[in-house]
Formats: sequence, C-alpha cells, structure tokens
Amino acid sequence: MLQLKMLKGLGLLVGMVIGAGMFALPYAVTRAGLLWSTLHFVLAIILVTSIHLIYGKILSRSRIRHRLPGYVRVYVGEGAYRVTLVTRLFAYFGYLLAYGVLGGFFLEHFISGSSPAVLSIIFFFCMAPFMFMKLSGIGSINLFLSAPLVVFVGILFFAFLPQIRYEPSLLLGNSVDWFFPYGIFLFAFSGASVIPELVDLFGSKSERRFRTTVLIGTLIVSIVYLLFIATVLGVARGGISEDGLSPIREFGGQGLYLLGSLIGLLAVITSYIALGIELRFTFQYDLGFSKKIAGIIVAFVPLALYLFGINNFLLILGLTGAVGVGVEGIAILFLARRVLGTSRGFVSVFTLAFLLGAMLEVFGVLGFM
Repeated sequence: MLQLKMLKGLGLLVGMVIGAGMFALPYAVTRAGLLWSTLHFVLAIILVTSIHLIYGKILSRSRIRHRLPGYVRVYVGEGAYRVTLVTRLFAYFGYLLAYGVLGGFFLEHFISGSSPAVLSIIFFFCMAPFMFMKLSGIGSINLFLSAPLVVFVGILFFAFLPQIRYEPSLLLGNSVDWFFPYGIFLFAFSGASVIPELVDLFGSKSERRFRTTVLIGTLIVSIVYLLFIATVLGVARGGISEDGLSPIREFGGQGLYLLGSLIGLLAVITSYIALGIELRFTFQYDLGFSKKIAGIIVAFVPLALYLFGINNFLLILGLTGAVGVGVEGIAILFLARRVLGTSRGFVSVFTLAFLLGAMLEVFGVLGFM
C-alpha cells in the first residue's frame, strides 16, 4: 500500500512537472551557453525544491482547507492575499496558455492540413471537460502517461550517444542572453500546484514520506531534463528550434520524431489537467465560486487569451516562470515565517533571489537588458 502511494505521488509530481518547459530547455541553453545555463539549472532546483518542501510542511501543520492565496489571507494578511491571488491567476492562466500553444504544435504532426493555431484551439476545447475532474484521480493517470516520456528520453540518449558531439561555441553562448534560461528553468521545475494533493495522499503525519517523494521526484525530473538537453544539443550541432524536437527528426527519422511528439503531447496533457484543476480549486476554495462556474472559467480563459493573439511560447514560459513561480515562492516563504517560525535570514535570502529574478525577467521583456 505504501509503495503504491509512493508511485502515485511520484506520478502526480513528475507528471505535473515534466511538460511544456522541457521542450524549451535545449533552446534556452543555446542562447545563454552551458556555463550560465548550468548555474540557472542548479539555482532552479535549489529554489523550487526548497519551496516544495516548505509548502508541504506548512500544509501538514494547517487544519484549514484553502489554496495558496487563501492560506496567505489567513496567516499573512489581506494585502498579501490580493497580490498572491492576482499573481497566481496571471501565472496559471499563462501556464495553461503555454501548454495550449505547444499542444497545437504537437498535434500538427499528426493532423495534416491544419495550422498549429487551429489545432491549439481544438486542444483547448478538448481539455475543457477535464477541468471538472478530481485531482486525486490524476496521480494514477500521470504515472502511466509520464513513464513513457521518462523511458523515451533515456532510450533517445543512448540511441544517439555515438552521434553526440558538442560545438565549442556552446560553452559560452551569447553573453547578452545570460539570464534568458532563468524563468524557463523555474517553470520547468515548478510543481507547487500538486503539493496539497501530495500532502493529502500521505497524510499530515507522514512528512518523511512526503519529503522522500519530493526529493526522488525532483531527481527523476533532473535526470530526464539533463538527458534530453544532452541529446538534443549533441545531435543538433547548430541551430535548435524552440520546440527542441527538430534535431530528432533530422537524425532519427520521421518515425522517432512522431513518437517523441506523441509522448510530448501526453506530457502536455497531464500537466494541463493538473494545473487546470488546481486553478479551479483556487476559484472554489479561495473565491467561493461553484465547481461548475470555476471549471468554465479555467477551461475558456486560456482559449480567450490565445484568440487575442498571446501565443509567444518562450515569452510566456519565461515571464510566467520568473514572475509566477517567484511571487508564489515569496508567498510560501512568508507563510513559513508565520506558520513554521522559519528564520528571518533564510526567508530574506530566498525572497531576495525570487524578487531579483522576477525583476530581471520583466526588464528583459521590456527590452532594458
């Protein structure tokens, strides 16, 4: 029973985390170079994993049922609640939008004659019914849908290993883009939306099992990302598209490329469902909406944003990753200070890191960097 819970928990976490962000990683590395990208990779792991563990500990000690904005309202205050709520809506709708853009790209490989724009719209409509599911049932689904992706990346790496070569220019990249991977890496590792479900799965008295699941899940995600980045960069030897899969078609053939697209589509679907339901819970538990109204809002706001022309995949990932994950992390740190009595120094250092990252990302988008 315990092993089944661990597997379900890993499926929920890994299935949530591995999604659209993974496919942007190789391109991000080429922009900033290996040195800066390694720094961002390690920094993202430290920041995000710490926040996951702290958030889980907070939820284990709390006896009220909310989502993050609601907890901030109870323990921190009304002003912080409003900032957290607005940022969460901005970030989560941005996440769903990014998954919809990538979903349309993947579907284009299987439905000839249709543009990615039309297929993204179809993707949003197909995902709408899932916004009314229970998130607890997604863990088992994610386990079965995420496992093929993990296996595929491993097979891909060893299959291409004899062909992998790296260009010397990859080490430094473009110095102007040194900060480019930051928001994308944060996005790629973030899984705070499923932490409440992990805590519920193991129970408030099983903090050790929760912690073990988070650490193992993060390790699995890190290995999958490293293998994917190493494979794509090693066979591309030059320009890499934003989706990260184009070199696979060139060196592995159309069949392998389609298989990768199919598995990528499944990863996008699992993450979209988990994020969407978590956002629905925010409308239900923190804003008092009915399940039906909350589900409708979550299902169709990303579609509306897409129809308004917000469809730049990398821009969405970077901005929502740096600002969304950053502010969410700061909110959790403030909660930790109030609920757990976490040291002021620890909270200050991590808050400064998140705040500085969010500011630099916004400056980059505005063209000041």
